[in-house]
Amino acid sequence: MLTNNSNTHKLIYPQGFSLVGSSFGFIKNLSGYKKKYKLPDEINSATRNFVAKISSLEIREVADTLFSKMRTLLGYKRRDITASHDLGVYVIDTPDFTLNISIEIDPSCLTRYMIITEVTNVINPDLILSAEFASVFERCFEKVVIDFPCAVPLEDIIDRIEDYEDQTAITLEYPADASFCVVKLNGLAAFIKIDSSSLSLAFIDKQPVADIIDACNSMSCFFN
Repeated sequence: MLTNNSNTHKLIYPQGFSLVGSSFGFIKNLSGYKKKYKLPDEINSATRNFVAKISSLEIREVADTLFSKMRTLLGYKRRDITASHDLGVYVIDTPDFTLNISIEIDPSCLTRYMIITEVTNVINPDLILSAEFASVFERCFEKVVIDFPCAVPLEDIIDRIEDYEDQTAITLEYPADASFCVVKLNGLAAFIKIDSSSLSLAFIDKQPVADIIDACNSMSCFFN
């Protein structure tokens, strides 16, 4: 039986909802790296493929670990899960969500890689809030992304935020064309970026799933 972390938690945006986490390391420490290789000095298809080729063991280890946890803690059987992989990517489909594991070059430091773990295509929101799901993906995510089903009028959202009664609790920035906005809530160690097609909330550090969802839900008043 799945156990909910708290009766107060609720997933307000079940569709278009993705949890994202990144872990970093140096490319030269990947299992397939050899001293004769040259580290990337730019990001393009060739350097991406290079990093993907020399990281197959690391990607497989992450996928196998999470696959094992999902079988044990979520009760999935072999026929419930479909796993596939390509260069630098592992995809695990379950009856409740899709798990994507991939590797990329860190754009902020080209000598580093980042392994990205993403839960998307959420079919069963209650599972995402369960204690079992939290145990599988303990401190795995630092970001949530919500793709809106249709374009939202960003000007209206900015107006709502600017009209919010407690302006001391909010920091809001946006460019002259109002093509996106960045919101910071006092007391929340995260940045919220909103454009017409999506909302993303990124924490500095990895957080429990329930805390990420609660923080994201705190923005719902600006969309209703």
